[in-house]
Amino acid sequence: MSARAYPPISPIFPSRATPRRPVPESRPAPVRPKARLAAGFALAIAAWALYATSAQRWRAIAALRPFVAVFSPGESALKFGEVSARRGEINGQSVLYVEGSLVNGAAQKRKTPTLLITLVGEDGQPLYSWKARPAKAEMQASADFRTRLLSPPEKFRNIAISFADAG
Repeated sequence: MSARAYPPISPIFPSRATPRRPVPESRPAPVRPKARLAAGFALAIAAWALYATSAQRWRAIAALRPFVAVFSPGESALKFGEVSARRGEINGQSVLYVEGSLVNGAAQKRKTPTLLITLVGEDGQPLYSWKARPAKAEMQASADFRTRLLSPPEKFRNIAISFADAG
């Protein structure tokens, strides 16, 4: 019996019998044009903010405020309605009553804010402040409030009412 001679197999060269698989090319993810535009705009604003003076930045903010308000309406839709103050007496003790209403200009229901009532003295400085909550926790169109202060100062110039949550 004679031995058959086979050609030597070289591990360096692949056999012609096994097909080659194509190597997938790694491509970067496509960048969307809107994302590219937004990134460019943000970069331009950041660069401008670095070199602009404080006065220029405040003028730009004031000019852009109406456009931003369209997308994020703030507390401007909430206003005070009619407000009145009167003095009374309970068991010989002087009492100051402050009452009025809040008007919601927005279409949706909202949480009623806490109010800050301040008595302002003749010199323009606050004499006394206290917080009050309207009767309803949520309001659709309007909400009434009524608060009182026992033993108020005898003399003060006026009463200032604001939202306690407003910075």
